Amino acid sequence: VLIGRSAASSKAKEAIAKIQQGGVRVVIAQADVCNQADLLQVLEEIKASMSPLRGIFHAAGVVGYQTLNEMNWSAFETVTRPKILGGWNLHQLTQD
Repeated sequence: VLIGRSAASSKAKEAIAKIQQGGVRVVIAQADVCNQADLLQVLEEIKASMSPLRGIFHAAGVVGYQTLNEMNWSAFETVTRPKILGGWNLHQLTQD
């Protein structure tokens, strides 16, 4: 299951199609891991229609780069929010 805030790009869909041709089932879900309700809905769909979840790769990222000393608080929060809050939500919602 691939979860992202925005819809998959055409390039991503092409890559996923190639993977699926090899016999792998790939499900794309649109949700923000920082939003617990969004994430809970996706996790409930996984639980209802798939094998038990056995692992998570949390690869949240925001395009752009600044060193910490170049960032203001808003930029810092934009970069770290999906990593910290998203990671926490994943942790909280997948305890069982």
